[in-house]
Amino acid sequence: MAEGFRKAFLGFNCNDVIEYVKKTHTEFSEKEEELNLKIKNLQKEIEEKNNTINEKDEKIKETEKALDVYRQKEEEINRISENIGKLYIVSQANAKAITETAEENRRLAEEEINKNLAALKSAHEKLTSIIKGVTDTSVDFTDNMKSLSGELDNTINAIVENNEKCGEKVAEKEKILSNAE
Repeated sequence: MAEGFRKAFLGFNCNDVIEYVKKTHTEFSEKEEELNLKIKNLQKEIEEKNNTINEKDEKIKETEKALDVYRQKEEEINRISENIGKLYIVSQANAKAITETAEENRRLAEEEINKNLAALKSAHEKLTSIIKGVTDTSVDFTDNMKSLSGELDNTINAIVENNEKCGEKVAEKEKILSNAE
């Protein structure tokens, strides 16, 4: 530092020292401004990084909350899965019991249907026999009615003829009686 100063009475040249101090002060001021600007920029960058960290912390908190919700849902899903498994086992047992019961009911219904079919066939045969009897009786009745109707027609014709003959005989009698008088 002493280099560059000229010597004077009782030390260094005052102007050289003042010049050196001014120059150093200017350099230090510039360096200070530069460093202050760097500090300011770094503080700004730190603030931005802190904001980013805060945002990320918030996102982490939100993610942790969502994760807790998903964990709760996973636990619920596991419980539901277990219940579904239990229900599946119970439903299989119920289905087997229902199938067995249905098979037994089908067998009983088939037996009942076969009994009813046999009874229906027997009733049908009896009905067919009754129908044949009624038809035969109806034919006989119709034939008898036709015969009676024919005999009635003959009787009516005979009565009409006899009535006409009677009328003629009455007329002849009246004529004979009127001639005899």
